Amino acid sequence: MKPIKLIALDLDGTALDSNRDLSPKTAAAIHAGIASGIQVVFCTGRTLPEMRPLLKLVPDMHYLVCGNGSSVLDLTSGETIYENKLSYPMQEKILDVLAGRDVMLEFFFGPEVFVDAACLANLERYVFDSFQRVVRESRTPTPDVRALIRAKHAPADKLHVFFRTLEERQTVWDLLKPLPLQLSSSLQNNLEINSATADKGEGLRQLCSHLHLTAEETMAVGDNCNDFTMMEFAGLAVAMENAIPEVRNMADRITKTNDADGVAYAIEQFALSQRG
Repeated sequence: MKPIKLIALDLDGTALDSNRDLSPKTAAAIHAGIASGIQVVFCTGRTLPEMRPLLKLVPDMHYLVCGNGSSVLDLTSGETIYENKLSYPMQEKILDVLAGRDVMLEFFFGPEVFVDAACLANLERYVFDSFQRVVRESRTPTPDVRALIRAKHAPADKLHVFFRTLEERQTVWDLLKPLPLQLSSSLQNNLEINSATADKGEGLRQLCSHLHLTAEETMAVGDNCNDFTMMEFAGLAVAMENAIPEVRNMADRITKTNDADGVAYAIEQFALSQRG
């Protein structure tokens, strides 16, 4: 196997612990990887507005694959290397499916994430865990997010929906599945909706092409269903011990849990150890 030259890390359930924090040990392993010449990048469903506080902890990270692969960014120059947005006509179809449903809809557009002010004021109805902190820190309230989507009438990075019940999420998922969309989930009760050709694997492929790296020189670490494509692309797929069974079954290696610094262990054992 070729030496690893790029490591792609999912965030929630992977690089971050259950409190949504980057532990000092994991941060140190990321720094060590970068210092050794490896490109270590976050490959996440989050978008840049959600990432800014976290990126301050890793100022030496040069690239970011975000929005489930809808954008690949050069953090040093500010350049957008690749983007794959959700068309406005598809947004309209999604709004039709969501009409009349008690959900929290988020509109990822440019540098902001818009959400109904009423939902943000009653966040505990829709967001059940420590992800509430991320939402409060990064969302822009608006009186009517659906009206805003129609007023913008433009491609978006993605739409994101929180549901009050898993049954309602499954109903909406089944209704959207026939449409040319990329559907994924990374939290207990969410649905992330991207362009049909936007996923983490494609974002990672675009970054590797930009850096003239092969898939065999890449390691991807993840835990949930939106990590499938990047793990399929990478030469070395590493699943967290806390990963869902489908991710564990497809992995080449299993590391420790996200609360036991599994990413640090993976970087040290599967990448840095090869470099002597």
